Amino acid sequence: MKIAQRLTAALVLVVTLTLCIRAFVDMRRAIDRHEEGVHRTQQQLGEVLDVAIRRIWKAEGWEKALQFLREVEQKQGDLRIRWVWLDGNELSDYKPLVPLSSLRKRVRGESTIAFERAELAGYIVTYRPVRLEGLPLGAVELTRPTADDEAQIKAEAVRQIIAGLLAILVYMVIASILGRRWIGQPIDALVAHARRVAEGDFSSISERMRRDDIGRLAGEMNTMSRRLMRAQERANKEQKLRIEVQEQLTHADRLASVGRITAALIHDLGTPLNVISGRATMIAEGDVTGEKAQSGARRIAEQALRIGEMIRELLTFARRGELRREPTVVADLANEVAKIIQPLSQKAQCKITVDEVSGGAIASVNRTQMRQVLMNLVMNGVQAMPDGGTITVRVEDSDTSVIVDVTDEGTGIPEEALNLIFEPFYTTKAEGEGTGLGLSVCRSILETHGGTIEVTSSPGEGTTFSLRLPKQGGSNESDPDR
Repeated sequence: MKIAQRLTAALVLVVTLTLCIRAFVDMRRAIDRHEEGVHRTQQQLGEVLDVAIRRIWKAEGWEKALQFLREVEQKQGDLRIRWVWLDGNELSDYKPLVPLSSLRKRVRGESTIAFERAELAGYIVTYRPVRLEGLPLGAVELTRPTADDEAQIKAEAVRQIIAGLLAILVYMVIASILGRRWIGQPIDALVAHARRVAEGDFSSISERMRRDDIGRLAGEMNTMSRRLMRAQERANKEQKLRIEVQEQLTHADRLASVGRITAALIHDLGTPLNVISGRATMIAEGDVTGEKAQSGARRIAEQALRIGEMIRELLTFARRGELRREPTVVADLANEVAKIIQPLSQKAQCKITVDEVSGGAIASVNRTQMRQVLMNLVMNGVQAMPDGGTITVRVEDSDTSVIVDVTDEGTGIPEEALNLIFEPFYTTKAEGEGTGLGLSVCRSILETHGGTIEVTSSPGEGTTFSLRLPKQGGSNESDPDR
C-alpha cells in the first residue's frame, strides 16, 4: 500500500473511531439529560398534585381525589399517574412498582423520591409522598416508560453516525485525490529517478521543486545524481587510463616474447635459407637442367613459403589487434601457439601437445589476448624445463565455461613464491630471461574476460596453470564500444 493511501486510511480510521465514540457519548448524555428532564417534570407535577389532592380530599372526599388523578393522567399522554399506599395497605391496585422496603428507607428524608433507570429497568419513576390526616401514608406515583424515548435517541445517534460516515466518504475521496497529487505522484517520480540512477542515467528529476520534505528529498537526489555523474566520469577516465596502461604492458610483454621467439627463429631460418641458396646457385650455374631444375625450383618455393609462414605467424602475434571478442575454438588457439613456439621448443628439446577432452570447446574471447595468455604459459613451461620434457595443454568443456590446464614437467615453483608470481615485475627467472610481466598480464586478461587463473606446483614435479573461460564472455571493459 502506498504512503498516501496509508495516510488516508489511517486518518479515516481515526476519524471514524472518534465519530463513533462521540456519538455513543452524546447518546448517553442525551439519555441522561432526558431522564433528568422527566424527573424534573415529574417532581414539579407531583408538587402540584400534592397540593391539589389535599384540597380536593378536604373539600370533596377521597373518591373525588382519585378521580382527579385519573383525569390528570388522561391528559398527560404516556405518563402514568397512580395513587399508592406506602404504609399499611397491601392491595394490588395501590401497590407501588418499587418495593416498599426501598421506599420506606427514603420516605422520611426526602419530599420527592426519584428512582434511576438502572434501579427500575424500562421506567422513570417519581414518588411524591402525600400525608393525609387520619389515613396511612400514601404517595402519587408518576411513571414514564423509557423504551420509546431511548429508541428515538438511538435512532438520532444512528442518523448522526450515517451523516458522519458520508462526510468521511467525501473526505476520503478528496484526501485520496490530494494524496495522490501531493504525495503519490512525487514519490513515483522519485522512485523512477532512483531506477534511472541504478541503470546509469544520472539526469536530474524533471519534477518542479517544492518547498516541503519531498522537495528537499528531490533536491538531495539531484545533488546525489550530479555527484555520481562526476564520479562516473572520473571512473571512466581512470578505467580508460588503466586499459591503456594494461594494453601497453600486454604489448610490451608480447614484444618480449617475440624477441625470444625471434632469437630461436633466426637459428631455424638457417636451414631453409641454405636450401634456397644451394638450389638457386645450382640452377643459376647450370649444374641442373630439365626436370632437376624444376624440382629444385619447387624446393626453393616450398622453403620460401615456410619462411614466409613463420614470419607471418610471428607478426600476427606481435600485432596489437582489435579488442573484440568472438566465439573461438580454444583448442585451435592452443595449436596456433604450439606452432608459433615450435622453433623455441625444438631448440629446448621440449614437446608441446594439445589434449582436447571435449571436442570443439568454444569460449567468447579476444583471440589476440587469449593467444598471448597461452603463449606466456607455454613459454614459461619451456623455460622451466632446461633438460627438455613435455608441455600438455588440456582443453575441457563444462556447462558454463571452458577449462584450460597448461602443465609442464619442469622444476616447479617454490611455495613462498606462489602468492607473488602474479604480481607485476616479480620473476623467479635469471636476469635477462624475463620481465616479470607475463603472469600479471595473464591474470589481468583473464579478469577482463570474467575468467580466473589458478596455479598448483610442487618443486621438482612440475606446474599446472588452470584457466577458466566463460562461454559468454565477462566484463566488456576492454571493448572500445563501451
